[in-house]
Amino acid sequence: LIIIFLGLIISVALSAYYVSKYDKYNENGHDHQLIKDETYYHWTEGAKIADEVTKGKNFFLSGDITFTKPLHQRIIGLYSLITGYDLVENLESDNPKISLEGKLPFLALQSIIYFFSLFFFSKKLFKVIPDNAFLYIVFFLSLELTILQFHSSFFTESIYFSLQLIIFAILLEKKENFSQNLLIGILLGFLFLQRSA
Repeated sequence: LIIIFLGLIISVALSAYYVSKYDKYNENGHDHQLIKDETYYHWTEGAKIADEVTKGKNFFLSGDITFTKPLHQRIIGLYSLITGYDLVENLESDNPKISLEGKLPFLALQSIIYFFSLFFFSKKLFKVIPDNAFLYIVFFLSLELTILQFHSSFFTESIYFSLQLIIFAILLEKKENFSQNLLIGILLGFLFLQRSA
């Protein structure tokens, strides 16, 4: 628990540092330093989903048809709806601008989800693996720098890793019944929707 909690604190602190330092635009006044390229697409699509839902459209029918990582856009849209943050300014224009608010709570939420998933996984892992190996695995998954980096960014990997850990935890139970297999299948579907690779 101490290792997992330490990882969560470091992850949120790293996110706070990145947001305080890089939540701004480049010299051209339009390109955001944190959210660009594919992440910009997901962020604007999430804002569009939230906007359409507030206008009365069904959450699952809102937004554009997308062929890449549709779950992440829904998560961002849901985040905007729950928190009330407007993620994008001038959404209806040809070049919407990323809003300069609401990023740190999103990153903190990603970290909380991941470390909760890690805690769930570690409880199942402890029953299977001896103490020393168990601690090394938890230490690595909590404090490995590359993994921490993903929780402090707006890419799809953080939620993807969280789903993977939940699936691994369920697989460690070694039960073979229909409901568990169905749950694993549903989670694998979400995993594919989050990151199709």
